[in-house]
Amino acid sequence: MLLQRPFLVTVFVRTCFKWGGNAVKRINRLLIFVFFCFCAASAQDHIHWGSAGNPRDSLTITWRSTTSSSDSIKWGYSASSYSNKAQVTGRKDTINSSSSYYLFDYKFDLSSPSSDTIHYLIYDGSWETTDRTFHIPAKSDSTNFSFIAGGDIQDPTGIIWKTSSDTLNKQSVDFHLILGDIINTSTVDSEWVKWYDSGATFLKNHLFYPTCGNHDDINRMMNQYVMPGTEKWYSFEMGNAIFICLYSEDPSNDTQLAWLDSVLKTTTKTWKIVFFHKPFFTASQHVGEMNNYKSTWWHLFDHYGVNVVLNGHTHFYLRSRPINLIADATNDTVSTYGSDSSTQGRLEMITGVYGAAANTIDNAVSADSFIAVNKKLRSYSKFTINGSILTMRAYDITKDTLIDSLTLTATASFPAPTLLSPTNGATNQAIAATLKWDSVSKATNYRIQVSTDSSFSSTVKDSILTGISDTSLTLTLSNGTKYFWHVKAMNATDTSTWSTEWKFTTIVAAPAVPVLVSPANKATTRPVPDTLKWDTASRAASYRIQVAKDTLFSTIVKDTTVSGITDTVLTVNLSNDSSYFWHVKAINVADSSVWSTEWKFTDRASPSAPSLASPANCAVSQPLSVTLKWDSVSFSTAYQIQILTDTNSATLKIRNDDSTSSLTDTSKAFTFSYDSTYYWRVKAKNAGGAGAWSTIYKFTTILAAPVLKSP
Repeated sequence: MLLQRPFLVTVFVRTCFKWGGNAVKRINRLLIFVFFCFCAASAQDHIHWGSAGNPRDSLTITWRSTTSSSDSIKWGYSASSYSNKAQVTGRKDTINSSSSYYLFDYKFDLSSPSSDTIHYLIYDGSWETTDRTFHIPAKSDSTNFSFIAGGDIQDPTGIIWKTSSDTLNKQSVDFHLILGDIINTSTVDSEWVKWYDSGATFLKNHLFYPTCGNHDDINRMMNQYVMPGTEKWYSFEMGNAIFICLYSEDPSNDTQLAWLDSVLKTTTKTWKIVFFHKPFFTASQHVGEMNNYKSTWWHLFDHYGVNVVLNGHTHFYLRSRPINLIADATNDTVSTYGSDSSTQGRLEMITGVYGAAANTIDNAVSADSFIAVNKKLRSYSKFTINGSILTMRAYDITKDTLIDSLTLTATASFPAPTLLSPTNGATNQAIAATLKWDSVSKATNYRIQVSTDSSFSSTVKDSILTGISDTSLTLTLSNGTKYFWHVKAMNATDTSTWSTEWKFTTIVAAPAVPVLVSPANKATTRPVPDTLKWDTASRAASYRIQVAKDTLFSTIVKDTTVSGITDTVLTVNLSNDSSYFWHVKAINVADSSVWSTEWKFTDRASPSAPSLASPANCAVSQPLSVTLKWDSVSFSTAYQIQILTDTNSATLKIRNDDSTSSLTDTSKAFTFSYDSTYYWRVKAKNAGGAGAWSTIYKFTTILAAPVLKSP
């Protein structure tokens, strides 16, 4: 308990001056004590956990402090890494309104947890040195979770509550429901302090949702605790269950009744669990206190098929028989628990007495047809929900021994839908998919979920379709993806279980366009290429190749398909001396790509031998400067010319040889000597090689002019 600083300082000031001695000593004593008071009061206390929504997504820690109206918290998922830090603004603590106490609320962002445990430290003038931890509740969509229900603490001394809370602290559950009467006299501050101090270990480790009892002050509760909604009455969801807290201190409130009707009418959860303080059916001095609301509250419980009703107020353990006042006001014929509003009954339980004295059971009332089990003892009840199965285990909280158990199976008044198409395991489905199922009698709407994982932890579609004729859903999906889907039927009062889960895979996307590799575009080759190559195209299963002699591909010489994503080579047998155009497209089960860019290659044989033109063969008296000429040769790209001084093949003498030049003209000038005979020949060249030499021509140059010597 924190020291009440103003009171203690005043008392100690008076005491110091009564001690006598000199003023310096008295002041020193005073300063030491004031320092002690402030240091002792600066520690954080009253730590507890609440939520403004479902257990994980709105998880909030609250603590009390006295140093200022601003504290800080840092936290993470290990004691070595407090990666998140925040400053928190306090609000006035009304249970100690005469002192400077503040309450601090911090909501954790648990959207991407790397561990199931939070590690945190609180700053109040200095950082704490001891690591604090808290186990995170299950995911909000989990259909496998547990909780404990109980209440009626009412322990001004804190002794019994300390023992009970230590027992509760040993239990590993996702949250607790506190069923009212937390404080015996809610206006007495010291009782609040006892509640926090005696239950400190439990409160630091467990999330709880409270409801207000007749001993509680609703305004003080709303100040102390973080709760969902309006806080007097509220609801939250966990997996396939909805939890509805009612304010039984004002059961005639029309606003609360309308809200309850709306929540029960619109929920599609399998399990509907309602909790509030005062019970409808009991066996003690509180018999009949809620009778006037059987036609309102309980009528809605029956009409909408509430599964479980949890209460406190009466200080003993009670489990009812199945109760359905619509089907049978005397409860003689309803024999099974369930959510069917016509034939099944609600389970009401009274559990807790965590600190209050146990009441005496009225044996006459205990024999009432509504009561199945009745025990005078303190208890807590642990519930585990696993899909369509709810298991209850009630324990004597003093001895921690089992006293009662029950297993419920959620059943709807109509069957789950039967899925039709796409058939289970279907492949290559269009991305514009239409999911179909059979209609279900009594159903007025359907809920459909589509997910990429079989656990449905995240969904790509979660829709409610209204109208019994709406038994199909069309949606656009992604290519090449496996999807899981299921459907449940609903009406105003009931919900079926999920259908069998089916799966299908959508068709892959159209393949990419191939990229041509060889022969290179516009290449001239010799010999004609025997293979065409291209790069692998993503998502391709096969390739179609066309080879033609024109750019319009009207004269096709090759049109074939090769299979296999690695088949990117085609062997061809084409004719020489031709130009070819070719392109490729990729194909898979979904579609084919467009044609690749069109490429061209040309095959050329070596050119023929040129015909020599001038000088004419055996020409004489040729000038010293002679231009040798020959006829052009088709498909030639260059010429080689040789000038010989002898034609004897054994002693061939070459005067000139332009083999290293790229002679593209069909003539060339040379300078020769007087009175000499020359031989010459020419060959044509192209990419296919060099052709044969032409016939050898010869010519003789003119004689030199005589040189006059005399006279």
